[in-house]
Amino acid sequence: MQNLLPMSPIREDGTIHAPEYHASGIHAGPALIYEEAGEVHPLTLRSMDRHHKLFSGSHHRIQFEMEWNYSESEWKLTVRARNKGTLPWHPDRLALRIGLDCRMQPYPEWTDKHYPTFLRCEKTHFWGYASTPHGKGLLLASPDAIASWSLDYAMRRWDDGTVWGAQIVNTFDLDLLRKGALPERHPQHLSQLAPGEEKRWQIFGRNLPIMENLEIQAAALCKAPVIQLPETTVDLGQKTAVFIHSSQKLVEVLHQSPSGEEKRLTPEFFETNLWRVEVEGTEAGLHRILVQDISRKQSEGSIFVVKQWSEILKKAGDFALKNPPQSIAHCEGWYGFFSGFLKEKYFPQAEYGQKLGEHWGDLLKTQFDEAFIPAKENWRVQNKSTLLSLFVDRYQAYGDLKDLESAAQMADLMIATHQGSDGAFWAKDIFYSTVIYPIKSLIELWECEEKIKTASWIERTERHRKGIEKAILDLEKRGDDLQTEGEQFFEDGMISCAALQLAAFALAFPKSPFRDQCLQRAQQLLAQHDCLSQTVTPDARVRGGTHRTWEAQYDIHLQPAAIVCPHGWSSWRTYATYYLYLLTGEISYLLQTRNALAAAAQMIDEKKDLLYWGFLLDPHLEARQVIPFDVKEKPDLGQSGFAHPDRFPSRSFVVSEQYMEMVSHWSSYGSNDNDVHEHFKCLEEVIVGKAYLHEREDGSFFCWNCDMESSPENVLKIKSSDALTKSIHLHLLHPQKVQIFSQSESQTLAQGNHWISIR
Repeated sequence: MQNLLPMSPIREDGTIHAPEYHASGIHAGPALIYEEAGEVHPLTLRSMDRHHKLFSGSHHRIQFEMEWNYSESEWKLTVRARNKGTLPWHPDRLALRIGLDCRMQPYPEWTDKHYPTFLRCEKTHFWGYASTPHGKGLLLASPDAIASWSLDYAMRRWDDGTVWGAQIVNTFDLDLLRKGALPERHPQHLSQLAPGEEKRWQIFGRNLPIMENLEIQAAALCKAPVIQLPETTVDLGQKTAVFIHSSQKLVEVLHQSPSGEEKRLTPEFFETNLWRVEVEGTEAGLHRILVQDISRKQSEGSIFVVKQWSEILKKAGDFALKNPPQSIAHCEGWYGFFSGFLKEKYFPQAEYGQKLGEHWGDLLKTQFDEAFIPAKENWRVQNKSTLLSLFVDRYQAYGDLKDLESAAQMADLMIATHQGSDGAFWAKDIFYSTVIYPIKSLIELWECEEKIKTASWIERTERHRKGIEKAILDLEKRGDDLQTEGEQFFEDGMISCAALQLAAFALAFPKSPFRDQCLQRAQQLLAQHDCLSQTVTPDARVRGGTHRTWEAQYDIHLQPAAIVCPHGWSSWRTYATYYLYLLTGEISYLLQTRNALAAAAQMIDEKKDLLYWGFLLDPHLEARQVIPFDVKEKPDLGQSGFAHPDRFPSRSFVVSEQYMEMVSHWSSYGSNDNDVHEHFKCLEEVIVGKAYLHEREDGSFFCWNCDMESSPENVLKIKSSDALTKSIHLHLLHPQKVQIFSQSESQTLAQGNHWISIR
């Protein structure tokens, strides 16, 4: 078992001496730090006993103690702070720096590095965990209220003097005291230490050799109710179960609807220390679940109810003209065309199509020559693969074979320019097969090509199939020894794009002799990717999101680094879970897919008529962001072509678990915020025109985008929830008679997976 705390681990300053922790300096820990005027200062503690279990120190008239109790698999740390002065002490924050080394580099060491996967403050307690790609971790919990938490971001200075967030997280902090704005769910009274006041915090750390039973263990350590949500989304009118782990009697379970209506729920005893309530999605939007036990410990969760999935795509298409795609050298600026073309596929409208076409013509005219060679940054493989995918979606929207021919031409160019003899795609001597998803783009093309049986298309189809196979075999052999754009570390998109492409190949080529090994590798990589993903949180806004700490500065001109979760690129993981469900029939993959798409759908705010760019997960981050300005006054972008708040007019504000608006509708300075539309490209592929019925082990049925009832003759009668639905996927554990409501005859289906048409 991994040992995060050896038997003699504590140094004379109270920090842990172990390979998984920083060896020394400002990142080492656990250690007390405080922040004032934006500057972080370590507090010097000294051992008060020869066993190195009690440590003491002071700052002015504030006395601090840190006391250790530990075994091989668990530790308890008690922190005390007492104000012996006559004035209140109100630092920006007083924090316990955990000290785990979260810099997930280099290969192969990165698979043993911990990432702060999930950190959650409730009003009365705290819990969370850090985990590794190998599936091990450290559970952190406190029965005491903790104000907030922070990541210790790495920063870097560029040649023009500007400071930018790096892609690396050094370690993370539990903010015991924190002044300023915090999310409503956090305790609001922990901003200072009054004269004569003493505060105490207990923090538990427990080794997790297997990432299981997290909520059970957290509830026991926190002595508080902990909410577990298998589903954080349901369709309108559906019901879902909410589980509450608690050793104490529950005195209140409250359901708040999006319109503010409150309903008290009666929890049912499910099993020892586990309670269950049922929530019905009677209204579209975000529903809150509030729980309190007899000791007044409180927890919160949320569920998002979707009225109709196809309407989300339609609205996203509308925003493709309100915040139009940018004709810039980065493909991230073009992603609105995906939502635009896909809207045209299902909801064609002449005037809309004409306006979208004008933007499309501008992109091709300004960024490519007649052979589709990029005018700038020709080395970027992802520019070519993204244009390829756009041509494919445009072909599917309008049926013009010229678009498919252009996609095939772009595929040939990409293969000729970037595919090496090893099969991999390369750019500037860096492995680029996992930068966005060039292999998936080729598969999207191939799936259209192989339906055309003329000689010229057959030849193209085979040529592209060979390119796909070469690239996927190389990708499979590499495992997680991968590279990506930017810093080389165990990076979110690098791993999710590898998993999704391997699974996409296994699904598209079921008779390939390499299918099974690609499937197994995809499952392995996705399991490793769990450490970067929100798979446990009871918050429907971020469930299924992945952590990206460097995108805000490039996409929306915001500094410093911030956790974007979900970001448009989070949907790369969603493709992977979707393909793996179709390949394996494991319902956990389908639930992950739906939860993630619901978090993505919340980028659209119908009440405010806004498409947000992303959700910033940081509970308190003092940020600066460039604001609209006269372009003529600021012609110099500095290094990189992205606007930095140090060089342009900006505003200062506090980020506190919030959605951020797009900027591309006013900024012509390289903003990449159109990447939010990756969510809707993924949503269309997964659910628009489709529905899912899954038979569980207990004989019940999970329905997505459809309803089901069983007749007295044991016929499953299925009704689609959307008029656009053309096919339903069924996963059956037993042979079943199935009848679509719109059809008069039933059909008998064998055990297994089936696609059936309803038109």
